[in-house]
Amino acid sequence: MAKRMTVMITGSSKGLGRSLALVFARNNYNVITHGRNRKRLEEVEQAVKEWNVECDVVAGHLSENRTIEKLAEIAQERRIDVLINNAGVYSKNPIAEVRDAEIREVIETNLIAPMLLIKRVAWMFKLEWGGVIININSVAGKEPNPVEPVYCASKHGLRGFSTSLRCLSNTQVIDVYPGAMKTDMSVGREDYNDLMEPDDAAQVIFSLCEDYKSLKIKEITIGRKNY
Repeated sequence: MAKRMTVMITGSSKGLGRSLALVFARNNYNVITHGRNRKRLEEVEQAVKEWNVECDVVAGHLSENRTIEKLAEIAQERRIDVLINNAGVYSKNPIAEVRDAEIREVIETNLIAPMLLIKRVAWMFKLEWGGVIININSVAGKEPNPVEPVYCASKHGLRGFSTSLRCLSNTQVIDVYPGAMKTDMSVGREDYNDLMEPDDAAQVIFSLCEDYKSLKIKEITIGRKNY
């Protein structure tokens, strides 16, 4: 019997991460979830298991080394096939107004954590069974914004990191650049009802893991339909 595929998704207790966990489960993947809110993670775990797949749960902040180490440990134990760095922290403050602690939190979560996690699991992909690494970036990783300087910096850094990782010959590294989506980051926007649905975005992202015969995806931008 063929080995069932396994996906690890950071920041999967809500929003896009939750939608990703469910779409992979529906497609017969075992799922490793992560988040800071254990109650929400338990709810996602229950929903995932309804599809008769296995689900591991890791609760903790990505700025804590023990969280990174636990994720890496389970990744190796489960021999993951797909890693999705989805967890992110948003910042919307001009640089003169942003707090020092906020700068550190954004950079640690959006950039340093994916780097540390990939450092610990990339060798598995490269030396043993190949795999897919998907970094959920943002249009802010391509376009400047004067009220999002720290957030933009973290996402531009992630883009540079992903580009350099594509030298891992046995691993596919994909950047996803979504526009505004109906998640906690966007609550309060006047155009909230016109934003992208996380379930729609998750379905597109899942399709990136297909082993296409003649093409290799490097990056994709997902924009909303309604403006």
